[in-house]
Amino acid sequence: MTLTETKATHLKIWCDGGMQSNPGIGGYGVYGKLTNADTHEVVKRFTTSGGKLRSTNIEMEVLAVLASLNLALQYPDVQVIIYTDSQWTLKCMTGEFRVNEKHEAKISILVQLWDKCDRKRVKIKWVKGHAGNFGNELADSLATQAVQRMIHTRTEYGIWKQYFS
Repeated sequence: MTLTETKATHLKIWCDGGMQSNPGIGGYGVYGKLTNADTHEVVKRFTTSGGKLRSTNIEMEVLAVLASLNLALQYPDVQVIIYTDSQWTLKCMTGEFRVNEKHEAKISILVQLWDKCDRKRVKIKWVKGHAGNFGNELADSLATQAVQRMIHTRTEYGIWKQYFS
C-alpha cells in the first residue's frame, strides 16, 4: 500500500454482472474508488472484470460481488460500501432468501468471504441498475466489455477461476 493509500478512509465499490444470453457468455465488472473522507480526494480508482463462456446471470452477479469482497479485504483499515444491483445476491448473502441446491455452492463461497469481513467496516447495499448511477453504469459497461472480449477471443478470464474452476 502506498503512502497516499494509507491516508484513504473510504472505499466505494460498484459491481455488476451481465450476459449475452442467459445461459450463455457472461461477464462481470467492478469499479471502485478509494477516497480520503477529510479532503474528498480520490486516492485510487480500480476496475476489474472477467467472465465465462458458459454461465448464468446469477453466477455473474455473484462473481461481481465476490471480486468486490476480495478488493475490500485488501484494505482492512477503511470503511467500505459495495453497491450491487442484484437484489437476489444481496438477499442471499444476508439470509433473506433461501438458496436452492443449484446455486448453493456459489453462494456458500460468497457467504464465506462475506463472513471474513468486519460488518462494522464493510457494508453491502442495493442500487437500482440502469438508473444513471455513474458507478453502477461503469460496472455494467465493464461487464458488457468482458462479454464482448470473450465473444471475440473465446477466452475466459477473471477471478472465477480461483473459486469455480
